[in-house]
Amino acid sequence: MRLMGFCAAPGGSESTSVRLDGSRAIEKPARRYLTAADAAEYVGHTPNTLANYRSCRIGAPLRRVRGRVLYAVADLDEWVRANSTLIQALTSAAEAARDR
Repeated sequence: MRLMGFCAAPGGSESTSVRLDGSRAIEKPARRYLTAADAAEYVGHTPNTLANYRSCRIGAPLRRVRGRVLYAVADLDEWVRANSTLIQALTSAAEAARDR
């Protein structure tokens, strides 16, 4: 199985604009699965933040394929919707700690 075939969305490379949290519109990627770096950009966090979420087991569901962490776009969308208050609280706490 080729990884690119696994990550490619059916039907081509079109993308659509999606509003996840009501405050910003982002481009929905054409791929069904994103790498950790792409997923971090998609949800508005750094790759290190997603890694911390993974280690605390509070992050979005993921798949490991040949040692790579992949996130399904649908899982990221659902995780952001379900955890928007948790994400805001963690982001605020991190910003407050950084400002000290």
